[in-house]
Amino acid sequence: MPFDLPAPFIRKRIESGKVVAFLGAGASLGARNPAAQVWNSADADLLPTATELSEYLAKPIRFPAHENDKELTKVAKYFELMTSRADLEEELRGVFARPARHSAIHEYLANNPAPLLIITTNYDNLIEQALAARGREFDVVVHLTSITLKRVSNFAVADSLLWRPHNEAPRFATDDDLARIDLSKRFVVYKMHGSVDRDKPDHDSYVITEDDYVDFLTRMTSQSASAIPSIVAQHIAQRALLFLGYGLRDWNLRVLLTQIDRLNRRDKTSWAVQVNPSELEMELWKKRSVQIFDMRLDEFVEEMKKAEV
Repeated sequence: MPFDLPAPFIRKRIESGKVVAFLGAGASLGARNPAAQVWNSADADLLPTATELSEYLAKPIRFPAHENDKELTKVAKYFELMTSRADLEEELRGVFARPARHSAIHEYLANNPAPLLIITTNYDNLIEQALAARGREFDVVVHLTSITLKRVSNFAVADSLLWRPHNEAPRFATDDDLARIDLSKRFVVYKMHGSVDRDKPDHDSYVITEDDYVDFLTRMTSQSASAIPSIVAQHIAQRALLFLGYGLRDWNLRVLLTQIDRLNRRDKTSWAVQVNPSELEMELWKKRSVQIFDMRLDEFVEEMKKAEV
């Protein structure tokens, strides 16, 4: 059974900066109900679900009709094989570089009194838009795929990071570089699966095909110190985790959470907000000492606002 929401306690932890927020695909949908409102490429201010993006990519390449499995990683790989990586990234840029609306959860986090570490596996920059709209100081750290690195650099290190310090030019970063970030003074948005870059298309980076995920998971399961930057690992270990808009049906996400679980102490309770979690998902969250709340993200935001601390 999903837990009852201890709203005052969670709000207090968030407002004191003692929570690491993880934004999944559901965070980018806002209040949109995909079952009632179907996305299409003409929806300039809306973003697709993974299923909708898969259908969008499958159509122009005539993805084989006899293939019942249209999982996004598989369709994206087929698109890349039938066209090119450049064509795939051009299609993705057309979807994620648009001026979509940030949602209530983005606004709520951006208004937080204390800076937060926000980790996302989304390609969009909605959380950055919300932070900028409120004049908050924030750095962005993006994991670049080896494909992006070969395009923009003279070297190709699969776990290299692009750091965009607040109001400064982007630069490649080492673990020591990132250690200088003062998380008590500014937000940090850590983008694990890459990101669209509105200003520099060459910096677009997407972990989306099957091969991309293999490379990513190899990085995550290696013993490399740079697999997760130290500053990020330290905060994951020291703070409660709040998963917003995630589902645990995807195997790649479960592997990722296994790595995160190794960093986070078991004596800390963490939380997840998800609509209609399955029994399997509830068991998977429970095994990671995560309390799950069955509610929409906009409902969660309203409960946080009403809570007395």
